[in-house]
Amino acid sequence: MKYSWSSAPARPGRPVGRKRSHLPGHIALLFVILALLGLVCGATAPVEAASAEAAPSDAASSLAAIAGGLADYSEINAAAVDAPTASQFLYVDGSGHGITGPILRFYTRTGGAERHGQPLSEPIRVGNHYLQYFQRSALEFYPDYVGTGTEVRFAALGHTAATESGLSLEQIEPFAGTDQKWYFPESGHSLAEPFLSFWRNEGGQDGLGLPISEEIAQDGPDGGQMTVQYFEDAALQRPRGSTNPAEVSFVPLGELQARAKLTPAQLAPVAKERFTAPRTVKVPSLMFHYVRIVDPKKDLLGYNLSIKPDNYLKFLDWVQQAGFNTVTVGQVYDYLQYGILLPDKPIQFRWDDGHDSDWFVYQEMKKRGMTATFFVISRRLELTPAQWQQIDQDGFEIGAHTRTHPDLRGVKDLAGEITGSKTDLEAMLGHPVRSFAYPSGKYNDTVVKVVRDSGFAVAVTTDGGYTWTTDLKLKEPVVSVTGQDSLESFCYKVRAGTASQFASSVNCNGLDAATTPSTNPQTAPPTGQPVTKK
Repeated sequence: MKYSWSSAPARPGRPVGRKRSHLPGHIALLFVILALLGLVCGATAPVEAASAEAAPSDAASSLAAIAGGLADYSEINAAAVDAPTASQFLYVDGSGHGITGPILRFYTRTGGAERHGQPLSEPIRVGNHYLQYFQRSALEFYPDYVGTGTEVRFAALGHTAATESGLSLEQIEPFAGTDQKWYFPESGHSLAEPFLSFWRNEGGQDGLGLPISEEIAQDGPDGGQMTVQYFEDAALQRPRGSTNPAEVSFVPLGELQARAKLTPAQLAPVAKERFTAPRTVKVPSLMFHYVRIVDPKKDLLGYNLSIKPDNYLKFLDWVQQAGFNTVTVGQVYDYLQYGILLPDKPIQFRWDDGHDSDWFVYQEMKKRGMTATFFVISRRLELTPAQWQQIDQDGFEIGAHTRTHPDLRGVKDLAGEITGSKTDLEAMLGHPVRSFAYPSGKYNDTVVKVVRDSGFAVAVTTDGGYTWTTDLKLKEPVVSVTGQDSLESFCYKVRAGTASQFASSVNCNGLDAATTPSTNPQTAPPTGQPVTKK
C-alpha cells in the first residue's frame, strides 16, 4: 500500500536523523481519500541507497511475550476522518478506545489498522505532548505544533525496545550494496530481502525509520525461531530461514510496550459516548497569583492576591485526596478542539504574572504529580529563564501575559504587547506558546482580534464561570482564589465547577477543622512585600 506522508523533523534524542518527503496538501488529501476507498495500492517508489552483507547475530531476548492477548484486526469505519472539525473521531469497538483529531488524520494517512493495528489506550499526556499506543506502533501528538505538518510523529518504539532489551546495536563495516541489500550510512546498518521489500512497501524511512540493528535470531511466541530486525520506529519478523515476503510481519511493539508500561486504568476501555458528547466541559479553572504571607492591614490588595503557604499546601493535598486530576489550560483546549479526553474530575490551576513564588508552587505540585499553567509577563521575569525552562520541561504549561501587564484596551501597540510576549517566551522555551491571559481580565473586540491574529489558540479572562466551550476559546472563564479563602470556601468553589456526576462526592462541610500540610513550613516562601498591581 502506498501512503502520503507529512513532513516531520527528527525528535530530540533520536538515534539517527531522518529525511521526509513532501507532498502538496491537495495531493496528499487525494491520496488519503483514495486510500480510504482502497484504490491506492502497490509499492512505494524505489529509494536510492547502498547495502551491505552482514551475517545475522543471535540474542538471548525472546518474543514469547507476543503470544496471546492480541485484539482482532476488525474492520474500522471512520466518518469524516480528514475533516478538520472538532467532532471527528474513530471509535474501535474491538479495543474500546478512540482516535481523534490530528492523530486520526495521521493514523489514516499512514496505513490505518493495517499499519498500526487497533488503539490500546487513549492519548496519554507526557511532558508537553501526548502519546497514544496501538498494537504495532505508538504515535506522539505535539499540540503546540498544530498546523506545521509536524504535530504527529511516530514514537521510536524500535529504538526503545532494542535498547531496553540490551541488544547489540553495533554498526557494521560499510560496503557497496546491491538491489537485494542496502547499506545505510546514517545508521551504520544494512537491510536485505525480504525485509527490504516490506520496508519499502510500508513507507520506508518515513514509515519505519532507518534500520538500527542487523537481523537477529529470537524465539517466537510458539517457541519457533524467528528472524527479527529493529528499526527506529518498528521491528519486523519472519520465520527463521524463510525468504518469502508474504511471511514478513510487524512485531507488535506497541502492544508489548503498552502492556509493560501502562497502568490498568490507562488500558481500560472508555465509553463511546465520551466521544459523541457535545464538546463543552465544566471545569473548576482557578486563578492564583502569589503564595506568601501579607498583612491585610498594610496591603489589602496584596493580601487578596496571596495565598498563605500552609493554605496552599492544604489546597493541594485536599485536591488529591478528593480524587481531582489537574490539567493545564492547553489540555482543556485540546479536548474542546481535538477530542483528547480529559481525566475524570479535572481541575485547572492558573498562576498569573510569573512571580518568584511560582518556583515554590511548581516544586510542591511536581512532588504530587500535579500540573498547572503559568501566565508570565515576559519583560518582568521574576524567575530565571533556566527556571522557566525547567518548569516547562516538567510538563507544566507556560502561557503569555503580555510584556508589561498594561490595560490592553488603552494600548496603541497591541502587537508589541501581545505578539511580542509570545515571541519572547517562544525564544526562551524553544517551542510555540499557544495560551494567553488578559492582564487584569480586561479586553475588548480589538484586543481579542490581535490575540487571535498573533496565533494564540486559547485565551483566558477573569470572567466568572465554569463552562468552557469552543465558542469562547479566546474568552474562557475563571474563578479567583483569594487570601480570604479557607479550605472550606476553596472546596465550595471547586465543587461549584465540578461536573454533576462527580460533584455529589465532594463534601466541603467541616474541612476547616484542621488539616496539616504535608510540607515543612521552612520550605515556604518568605513574607511578601506590598503590591500595587494585579
